[in-house]
This record gives sequence, structure tokens and C-alpha cells, in this order.
Amino acid sequence: MNVMSLTVESAQRAPVGSDRRILLTVILASSFVFFAGLLISSAFFYAGRKFVWTEAIISDLQSPEENPKGYLAASTTTAICGLFLFPLIWIFHQRLRQFSKGITGTGSFVFGLGALGAVSIGCLAPFPVSYESVHVPLAFATFIGIVAGIVIYLQLLAWSVFQRNRSQGYFLLTCLALKLAALGALIYIYFIPNFFDGKSLLTTLALWEWALCVGIVSYLLLLTMVLDKHHSRTPASL
Repeated sequence: MNVMSLTVESAQRAPVGSDRRILLTVILASSFVFFAGLLISSAFFYAGRKFVWTEAIISDLQSPEENPKGYLAASTTTAICGLFLFPLIWIFHQRLRQFSKGITGTGSFVFGLGALGAVSIGCLAPFPVSYESVHVPLAFATFIGIVAGIVIYLQLLAWSVFQRNRSQGYFLLTCLALKLAALGALIYIYFIPNFFDGKSLLTTLALWEWALCVGIVSYLLLLTMVLDKHHSRTPASL
């Protein structure tokens, strides 16, 4: 029995009060693995060259062409992190289905597609596939799937919390609006050729990729905290 199976089994057996511990452990451990892999790859990427932060594009760190000596660290940890998203999805799904089975199922489905995309990015990195035709759309699909899943999960929690505590509800709705804006921007940017030309901070690909990754971790932690505090109460139906 592997670590992933043990994690899912723990989620199935876990009483409600242990969700927070399991989720925090998986989120923090997988995040550490992911960012450690990127830092290791960055060390190889910048070896013998001047450090320019705008060149620290995650996609380039994972590329055997742009980072031939260090891409394996980033690509491997990306795949591992993607795998660890599946236990998270399972736990969130089991706890959020009390709010709405249909909406929760939709969120889990798109989130799962995003996690599968992350695994695929890591697994495909060593092979000579076309960057433009495969990696770019796959990366966009991965971010869109994960962010969309988080948006749906957060919408369920925000609505329930809003019924009981308006101030906390408004805070979560604000967070939801920000994540919705990020999701809309991702979809919009995908259809704009050469958007990331690096001529301004807004069009710097490295900034977008790192910000999206940090944002995903932050929102998973937010979901965990809110779920831990409010899931034991009878939810308002959607």
C-alpha cells in the first residue's frame, strides 16, 4: 500500500475534527516539495548566468531545452504535487457535498482535471514534445482547472458562512471575487497571442506563474480553515 492510498484511506476514516490536520499536512508537505523542486531547478538554471527574476519562468525551469541540467527537479516535484492534490480533492468533496452534491461534484471534477494536468506536465517534461502545441495549453488548462475548482468550493463555503456571519461572509465573498477575477483573466489571456511579452510587470510570465502557484496554496489553506470552523454546522442548502 503506497503513501497516496494511506492518505485517501485516512480521509475516509477520519472523523470530522481531524480534517484540518490531514489537509494542512498534505497542503504544506506538497507545497514544500513543489517549491523546493523549483528552487533546486533554479540553481541549475542560473548557474553561470546573472540572476534576473523575470527569467525564472516555471515552464522554463521544467523544460529540458531551457534547463537541461535542472529540469528534472521541477518536473518531478510538479508531478508529485499534482498527485497529492487528489487526496485533498477527496477530502474537500466528502465534506462539502453536505452543501450541494451537484455543485461539489462539478468542483471536484474540474479540480481533478487540473490535478491531472499538473501530473501530465511533470511526466511529459523529459520527452521532446512541442512547447507551444502541448505545454502551453496544458499549463493553462491546469491552472484553469485548479482555480475553477477552488472557486466552486469557496462559493459553497462562502454562501453558508454568509448566512450565519455577515462580516466573515463578506470577507469570503471578497476572496471569491478575487479568485473569479484571476480565473477570468486566465481564460481571457489564453486567447491573446503574445500577451506575455515582458514589456511590463503585467505581461511578465514569471510573475503570473509564481503568483498563481502561491495563490493556489493560500486559497487551499483558506478553504481548510473555513471548513474546519463551519462544516460541523448545518449548512444552508443551495
